[in-house]
This record gives sequence, C-alpha cells and structure tokens, in this order.
Amino acid sequence: MSEKNRSKYVPKILLVEDDDEMRRYLRFELEEEYSVLDAENGKEGLDLAMENLPDLMVVDVMMPVMDGIELCRQIKTNEETAHIGVIMLTARSEEEEQLEGLESGADDYIAKPFSVQILKARIRNRLKHRLRMLERFRRELYMLPREISASSLSEQFLEKAFAVVEGHMDDFEFDVETFAAELKVVDRTLRRKLKALLGQTPQEFIRTLRLKRAAERLLKSDDTISEVAAQVGILDANHFS
Repeated sequence: MSEKNRSKYVPKILLVEDDDEMRRYLRFELEEEYSVLDAENGKEGLDLAMENLPDLMVVDVMMPVMDGIELCRQIKTNEETAHIGVIMLTARSEEEEQLEGLESGADDYIAKPFSVQILKARIRNRLKHRLRMLERFRRELYMLPREISASSLSEQFLEKAFAVVEGHMDDFEFDVETFAAELKVVDRTLRRKLKALLGQTPQEFIRTLRLKRAAERLLKSDDTISEVAAQVGILDANHFS
C-alpha cells in the first residue's frame, strides 16, 4: 500500500463468523481494502462492535453463544451502534430465515455459498450508502432542529442533541458533561456517536450550532456583534468577531 493511500481513511469492517477457515479466508480477502476485525461468535462480535464502532459488520447467522440474528438485533436497537451497517451471511436460503434476519435490522443478506466479489460489491454499496447518510446528517447540522425528520435511532439521537444545545444557546457555562447528562449518555458515548455520525467532537458540534445561530441573528436583527455573541453563549466578543 502506498504512503498516499495510508493517509486516507480506511473503513473498519467487523467480521463475525464461527467457521475458522471461512473467517480467515474472508479476512485475507478484505484486508486489501479495509481494516478488519474478526470474532468467532456473536457475543465476542458484540463486545468488539461496542468497543470499536466499525463502519460495517459482516455477520454469520448460525453461531454459538449468540447467533447472528440476536447480534444484529442488539446492534440495531442500541443508540450507540444503530448506525453500523450489517450484512448477514447464511448457509440456508429459506425465505423465513431471510425475513427474520431483515426484521432484526440487517441491511443486506447473502446466502452461502457466495462469490467473494459479490460480498465486496455489497460492502462497497453499503459503505457508499453510509457516506451519503453522513453527508446528509452534516448538512442537517446547519438546519433548525425542528426541520429535521427523525426516522432512525441515529436521527433521533441527533434531533435530541440539537434540542439540548438549542436549549442552552445563551448559557456560557454549558459544557460537554452537561450535554451528555441531558442526553442521558456518558461523555464517551456522546463523543463516539457524534464522531461516527458527523465527524465532530461535542465541542465542535456545540460551536457549529452557536455560530450558525449567530449568523442567522446577525442577518435578521439589528443587534450588535457583542449582543449576538452573548445570545449564543460566547463570552469573548473579539474572538467571536
């Protein structure tokens, strides 16, 4: 891999497969393009997902300890991990099992045996979809909270985050600890979730919304720069200017 390519962001894939040979083969094939983590059962996969927040998971359905259906359900119903894409793998092709996988929240489904090229194409498609989602979330960062239509857990999280910051817009002492407490999450979860969804730290998120509100007020009112700075919780008017 060239030094130029090393500097680019490499998507993180979590492979959860109990068949050792299959897991090693898929890891070998995917490592050319991605940073790959692997686990041999659903419980181990869940722990790795919570710790590392991968961009995408490739999950076998039939596994010991915790199967792929339950793993996917837990990933997709947890606010911190709900944004992670999941591709399910199964040795069975029954419609009922595929339906169960999709109802657990899986984003895609591949029946074994399959071509690794098909899997790679599906992975690329899911990552492109995730990139489009991130771009939309970032655009909506510049919209008023009431303009956001929250349909997924990730969107609902952002909607609540917008509302919390908006409610403390003129509070000079509003900080990340208070932000996390009002969202009912720990600081680490808040940092990881905003970084995953928007590529921003909580401090950057707060500052972006404050500057957006300031720009709106400067355009729509006759208030001075110092007055607007105070209205958006910024003490240093010179720095604000």
